[in-house]
Amino acid sequence: MTKKQVRILIITFIVILLIVFVVFLLTNNGDEINNIDINPTNINNSNNNTELESEIIVKPVVEEKKEDATSLKIKSVAKNFAERYGTWSTHNKDENFKSAKVYATSKMENIIEDFIVSNEKLSDDYEGYYGVTAKALSVSIISLEDASASLKVSVQQVETSGEDLEKNTNYKELNLELIKYEDDWFVDDAEWE
Repeated sequence: MTKKQVRILIITFIVILLIVFVVFLLTNNGDEINNIDINPTNINNSNNNTELESEIIVKPVVEEKKEDATSLKIKSVAKNFAERYGTWSTHNKDENFKSAKVYATSKMENIIEDFIVSNEKLSDDYEGYYGVTAKALSVSIISLEDASASLKVSVQQVETSGEDLEKNTNYKELNLELIKYEDDWFVDDAEWE
């Protein structure tokens, strides 16, 4: 055998030993721990010579609830709708409302149209600039059934107005009623608190 062949043989042997060692550790983990008695009833304290009773308290492991796909979907719809429904300006008139209609039923579309028509700040003759920017902070599911859901969205609204673009920040709650049509969820009603 040449020196090169001997080195390859030694390296191969070491690699095989490492693999066997790792497999041994993975298959034998915790067997020794399970054999230890961890429930002592009497412990002698050498300093005081008194007997202490100890007891192991077992606390149940609380598993975090993972949200299911339906909850995540309706929260996403509620968040996206709230930000579009709560954002508008005199310069942008109804663009955000049009994008909110993607998430709305025909009933909610009519409510949006009525708001646009009746709001004096969206009218063509309103002087000065006025705008509201909404940011959804949190979404809570109040109730969830097979084909309907009630949600509350906490929203931060920043109002900007005038030539100096003065800002005023408000926090509001938007109550939403969603309904399911086929596999999608749509906002059927929205009311600010």
